[in-house]
Amino acid sequence: YRIVYNLSLNKIQSNKSTSQLTDLYEDEIAENSITDTLCSEENSRIIERLIFSLRPTYSAVLNMFYFEHLSCEEIAEIMQIEVNNVKVLLYRSRKALRDLIIEKKLQEDII
Repeated sequence: YRIVYNLSLNKIQSNKSTSQLTDLYEDEIAENSITDTLCSEENSRIIERLIFSLRPTYSAVLNMFYFEHLSCEEIAEIMQIEVNNVKVLLYRSRKALRDLIIEKKLQEDII
């Protein structure tokens, strides 16, 4: 499983595209009513860039959970941390992504 973690980090560092980005913001960001602003392909690309601009640990956790479809237990084993720590990282990475989206939206409104 360590290979998956390393591959996730490599993918993040090289900013490669993933095809299931819509699952991320439909599942998690939809709950926070931001999805109304995230419906076009351009917004999907922006979200993808924002994910890869997060801290490597946050990006890796989001990548493994949403794109690799790994469970929290599998991610914990790969990263060699506790399951609760994975849940905390998922929460913090979602919050950081949400904050970046809001910040991006506010910047666009100003410009």
